[in-house]
Amino acid sequence: MNSLLAQIVGMLMCGIGILVTAPFVYHPMYLVYKNVIGFEDEVPTNHIVS
Repeated sequence: MNSLLAQIVGMLMCGIGILVTAPFVYHPMYLVYKNVIGFEDEVPTNHIVS
């Protein structure tokens, strides 16, 4: 409910505020997905050739 209110406030701020408030909506969903389903641990690769 609070995230929806944040989106409405962002829309009322001439559309620019949505860029600030959008992370507050999607971050909790990301954390739930990460904790419930999880991600595979990948070894970072070095893309720079020396």
